[in-house]
This record gives sequence, structure tokens and C-alpha cells, in this order.
Amino acid sequence: MAGQPKQGLDFAAWDVHIFDDDERFDVLIDAQGWSGFGVFFYICTKAYATNGYYYEWREKTSAAAIAKRMSGGIKSDTVKQVVQLCLQIGLFDNGLFDRERILTNKMMQERYMYAIEKRSKRGRTINKDYWLLKEDETKAYIIVPENEHNLSENEHNLSENEHNLSENETKESKVKKSKVIINNNYTVPSAEAANTVGECFISLPLNDKSKYQVSVSDIQHYKELYPAVDVEQQLRSMLGWLEANPSRRKTKNGIKGFITKWLNKVQDRGGVGYGSNSIDNIKNTVPTASGGNYPTGEKVF
Repeated sequence: MAGQPKQGLDFAAWDVHIFDDDERFDVLIDAQGWSGFGVFFYICTKAYATNGYYYEWREKTSAAAIAKRMSGGIKSDTVKQVVQLCLQIGLFDNGLFDRERILTNKMMQERYMYAIEKRSKRGRTINKDYWLLKEDETKAYIIVPENEHNLSENEHNLSENEHNLSENETKESKVKKSKVIINNNYTVPSAEAANTVGECFISLPLNDKSKYQVSVSDIQHYKELYPAVDVEQQLRSMLGWLEANPSRRKTKNGIKGFITKWLNKVQDRGGVGYGSNSIDNIKNTVPTASGGNYPTGEKVF
């Protein structure tokens, strides 16, 4: 009788364009240097080798174990700082970490899925609670189980949705009244309307013509990270900049890094935001991880 298929991987490929397409790595390396990327790389590699598509974080031991393994002067506090930053900018899924204390992301799961394709003729069952890829993003040989708990939960949600239907319709009518239309494409709600945590405050255009929605809860999070910054106004400035520079709009993976990088630079300037006059030509004077400055004349974004 054949045993259970091996969960971990012996080999995992990395995209050679990883630094070209995802600006979150710019934020990570700018803040923590290449040792920061090294910690991220180590965690991903360890995940591939053990569970395949996620790393189990143990609060008391993981940081020290990673620091010891990497050596080179890296301390456990550095590891914790890198993990926290990766969660903030979306290199690891923050929701799953809060709920399950695991580190994973869609990129890691996609690599795992393609790596096991040739040896998964019988299918590979994954943990539904840890899987981030949507149904249309998941290959047929990946088995996402449905259990009794999930079924009963779905039934509960169904009745709850029926109960909330009229309430949602009321909220929708309020939202429609409160939004201001910009260029007939993008919407920004008024300050009075943006009082619901899950409500979209602003939609930023992406390079594939879709939109990235920034919620009120996202804004609250950014305000905690960047207390000197008028976050709402800076998001409006970002919208204006993206509208004026369609060729430089970001990808779905890169937009969070773009926002974080922008707000981080404004915070470093003492909360003084970028003006409306030729944002594209502002010079970057933010110190790098090595203690110097970016070259004179390099564009911020």
C-alpha cells in the first residue's frame, strides 16, 4: 500500500523577475537591507521544505532558530522586525498569521502548486483554512476539502446573509449618495461617508485597468504606522499621480508596496506631503539601509 505523498518540496524555483514586478521587495530591502530579504527567503525555503506552502511560526522559538541558522550577525529581534514588516506590506498574509500563526502568501502557494504538478496524479489535499488561491486560480490536482464544520458554517452564513440583505441595500443607497466621482472612473467618498471600517475610501487604478480598493480600516492601519502623515490626502495625491502617469501604474502585487513606500517617504519628511506640482520630478533624499542617500535625481516612484 502506497504511503502518503511527501508534503514538502526538494526543489522550488524562483522567478528571475521577482525584483522587477513587485515593489514590496523594494520596501523590504530599503528598510532592512539584503539581510531582510534573506530572512524572507529563508522562511519561504523552510516552508517549501517542510509543509510545502506555509511556515509555522512559533512565538517563543522561531525568531531565535532562524537567527541562529542564518548567523552573519542577524539577531532574533531583526527576524521579528522583518516578519512584522512583511506582514504589513503583504509579503505574508496578515489575516492568516493573526488567526493561525502561519506565514504564507499567494506567490508561495503558486510555486508549490506548480512544483508538485508532475507528481500529483492522484491529487494533493491541502488545508482549506490555509489556502489563499481562489477556485479559478487552483489547479484540478489540488484538493480543497469541504468538512462538516464548513458546511454548517455555510448554512449559518446563508441565513445570516438573508437577514442582512435589506440592511446591505440601505447601506448601498447611502454609499451611492456619499461618493464623489472623479474623471468618471474613480471614486472617493466624502469624509462624513467614510465611517464604516469595511467601506472603500478610495480606488486606485492598476496597470491592468482594474482597481485596488483602500478601505477605512486600511487607512486606520496606515495612520498608526505613519502618525505624522495626512493619510487621506496622500491617498488622493496617489490617485492623481496614477491618473497622470498611466504607464507607471502598479500591478496587483506591487500596489501595496507603492502605497507603503509613498507614505514612508512622507513620514520621513516630517509629514510634508508631495505637492501637486510635478510629483514625478521630486528628488529622493530618504536614507538607504546602508546609511547613504539615493543618487541625486533618482525619481521617487
